[in-house]
Amino acid sequence: MRILIINTVVLNGGDSAILHATMDLLRRQFGADTTFVVHESQPEIATRFYPELTLRTRAYRVVSHVDKPVGRREKLVTELRLTRFRLACELRARGVNAIPSLLVRATEQRLMDDFADADLVITTGGTYLVEHYDFTSRLFAIETARRLRRPLIFFTQSLGPFTKPETRKRVAQAVNGARLVLLRDERSLGHLRDIGARDDNLRVTADVVFAMADQAAVCAARTRGAFPAKRTNGGAPRVAVSVRAWSHFEHLSADAGMDAYRRAMCAAITLLVERYGTRVTFISTCQGVPGYWADDSRTAHEIADMLPPSIRSAVDVDCDFHRPAELAAKLRGFDLVVTTRMHMAILALGVGTLVFPVAYEFKTRELFDRLGVGAYVHDMEGVDAGAFVKALDSFLHNAEGVRETMFAGVEIERKRAIESAALVSAALGVGANAPRAAQ
Repeated sequence: MRILIINTVVLNGGDSAILHATMDLLRRQFGADTTFVVHESQPEIATRFYPELTLRTRAYRVVSHVDKPVGRREKLVTELRLTRFRLACELRARGVNAIPSLLVRATEQRLMDDFADADLVITTGGTYLVEHYDFTSRLFAIETARRLRRPLIFFTQSLGPFTKPETRKRVAQAVNGARLVLLRDERSLGHLRDIGARDDNLRVTADVVFAMADQAAVCAARTRGAFPAKRTNGGAPRVAVSVRAWSHFEHLSADAGMDAYRRAMCAAITLLVERYGTRVTFISTCQGVPGYWADDSRTAHEIADMLPPSIRSAVDVDCDFHRPAELAAKLRGFDLVVTTRMHMAILALGVGTLVFPVAYEFKTRELFDRLGVGAYVHDMEGVDAGAFVKALDSFLHNAEGVRETMFAGVEIERKRAIESAALVSAALGVGANAPRAAQ
């Protein structure tokens, strides 16, 4: 089985976890000889961190030469290039092979081959089809798979809502052309129904990263008791804190929203150090990668520098890059994770570590509602420091009951994530070690 995975951002640790979990799950389903080509936003940099992956530049960048055209002339030239490539794809799909080779450059020919030679095209899981992001390039890759008549599957997504008429039309078209669309929550399902997408290929399941969860650790976490649980090696309880910068506040300016968020985090860390005697480490899924736009350790330093000296002395900032499996291994050593990054939460839950979540998008609230502890989720926008600290204190005071509920939910998510592979097989009409999927 040859699988092409599109729309990845491997330098984002959460997206990397999605990618690795997806590949592992599909190898288990289709056989160890399953091969993957991955279309990535920054393959040159990403290859330094993941040399074992076959990473190539995303379709839109290869064809258009730019990430986002600026100015009337550049937009016109870009559209002409995209139209030429679309025509070449349509002709190739119809078996007209001589003309397409005259229409495209060598790099575009290889790009076309990646799609045409794939038994399956997967648009990676995540949250990128939301209107505060420009997802033109993502839809172009999805549409290329459709034009070349390749079986297409959306892996576990949170998406929408869609309010712009052109966006609604293009997303519906993309989703309708897929064999299977795996969604992480009922809210995303509602967003697709709202735009008139077909319903028979939509399935709500768990985020694929739950498939990486350690079943024994999840089971043991249910009965670990009060916070902090007794540590076998003694020492202070350890808390990991994952923070991020955010600019897409709905009702606040970016400055006002981030100021309230930083103050709430300071208050939470003060509580953890003063009342619970913890040692706090800032660590996250997005950090330590020169050349990638996001580095959560910058926000971590901003917050750490706001703390009074008596609290700051109990706080460390980890600025290093960590691959998903390495980060999960580190999270085993913590008693609690306070996180704004959703996949930081999922990696921690998968090794049995208690998680207190902050939501910057609806996906986090949807997840923790399913886990039965949605009452403890605080939205990043307009977070109040006093209410945040009170909720955290209540969460820790009720840790024994929270663990039982939370990790019972995690085990359900783990099973659902693993079952996603069977949904893929059913959508393709094939089984393990499958031959080439029909066009």
